Amino acid sequence: MAARGRRGHLESGWPSSSPNLVAAFRQGLRELGYIEGQNLFVERRYAEGREERLPQLARELVEYGVDVIFAIGPPQALAAATATNKIPIVFVGGGDPVAMGLVKSLARPGGNLTGLTFVTVDLASKRMQLLKDAVPSAKRMAILWNPNNVVNKLELEKAATTAEALGLLSLPVEARVLDDIEGAFAAMTRQQADAALVLSSPLTFPNRHGSSRRR
Repeated sequence: MAARGRRGHLESGWPSSSPNLVAAFRQGLRELGYIEGQNLFVERRYAEGREERLPQLARELVEYGVDVIFAIGPPQALAAATATNKIPIVFVGGGDPVAMGLVKSLARPGGNLTGLTFVTVDLASKRMQLLKDAVPSAKRMAILWNPNNVVNKLELEKAATTAEALGLLSLPVEARVLDDIEGAFAAMTRQQADAALVLSSPLTFPNRHGSSRRR
């Protein structure tokens, strides 16, 4: 049986934001001999859509004395990296971890961080192209993004550049917290947007079907 351990879990969303990911992680731990509540204790912190809270939540995990921090997303990993350069940090999410300063290189991360990343920033251009293909008559493209999300900032730049190349007018619309989303779509209507590209984030993805969350 594996030795006892304490794991920190840092997430921008809500406890119900990524059940499949958490379930898979727990399964992997069980295969390694770690069973939550027996020889593994998990301290969880959720920003509930307010990514500005991440630095404080990361510091709480460090002060709690966890052995490793599991950060779901680059903003979470950046907050954890700022809070500690000693506790190992494992992250998963989109964006370029090298460009964001999380690791020195993909082959040799260095420091106390490692993890898994997706090419969401590069895909932002393709998604804008697909949106244009889906709505050929569109000329004004709204882009819903969260300024508190570092990956969204990079995606916005890529999407806006592609829109300009396609002869489209990009209309960035901000949503920082859950209560901003309804107003953001109202703003798109006022700006006469023909279509909208919604950049995925811990704010938008869990609420993609209009589901309500505890605030």
